[in-house]
Amino acid sequence: MTVNQLARHQEPVRASAPGGLIMRQIQCHYQQLVIAFSGALLVIAISGGPACAHPPREDRITVLSHAIDHDPGQAHLHWERGEVLRREGEFLPARADFERALEIDPGFSEARLSLAVLFLESGSPGRALRELGRFLEIHPENGLGILTRARVRVALNQLNAAVADMDRAIELLERPTPDLYLERARLASGLGSSFLDQAIVGLDEGVDRFGNLPTLQLYAVELELRANRPDAALARLGKLLPVYPRRESLLARQGDILRLSGRTLEAQAAYTAAVDELARLTPEVRRRPATAALEERLRRELRISPGTSGQGGHP
Repeated sequence: MTVNQLARHQEPVRASAPGGLIMRQIQCHYQQLVIAFSGALLVIAISGGPACAHPPREDRITVLSHAIDHDPGQAHLHWERGEVLRREGEFLPARADFERALEIDPGFSEARLSLAVLFLESGSPGRALRELGRFLEIHPENGLGILTRARVRVALNQLNAAVADMDRAIELLERPTPDLYLERARLASGLGSSFLDQAIVGLDEGVDRFGNLPTLQLYAVELELRANRPDAALARLGKLLPVYPRRESLLARQGDILRLSGRTLEAQAAYTAAVDELARLTPEVRRRPATAALEERLRRELRISPGTSGQGGHP
């Protein structure tokens, strides 16, 4: 369904909607949600101001149900209601809506993809893969479809194929998120030690695209250690330290890596710097369980009393 086709669907719905409230809600609904399917990516573009904020879930179901009652032949209305239901975990009525949308319009690709997502989320990855096969036969370069197939293949334990799909999805998606790079790295690294370099290269692609993100670099640190490259892990931590808002945890990790590498004096210096960072925090923050546990561990590593820092100069 193209944007123009969707626009042609809008007028009958608006004209037949009962009552002023329902009328306004439907108008806001279409002002906010424009569904375009270009054959490359499903794009959801949101517009409109605060006056057209999303209504509660029950109101959206009511609006769409009224619209369907007055014009039941509109496939996109069944699909949109199915999406609301699917996101709420109401899989049976959502599936009924998606299947009804496809009965009305067998070429409605968004409904086919949504049905595949539903089968994945409801624990039927085999059925999801079949639906994706039909979808991707028509839209082989659709990044969202290929990403969904990657996750389906994970559920089916087809991990090598899943990594390949993740690679392709990231290439095709117009705006892949950092989380996708992390998801791909976790998947690749789970295939065994021979895939660690591939996972790290993928994370570095994310760093090149998004900048020095802690989520990507910290997982790369763990993979460098699994690959027995402590110096590379330390170099990554060194890049993060200047930009990380709470340095004590990174310094503690740095100390751990140095200690395990037999670099005792450098480890002590890192632990001392971490304790000094903790000393700059407010008493309230230092009393938090995770922070207090970290400080206790650091002092134990340094073998100093709780009343002094690593330099012996701070209370």
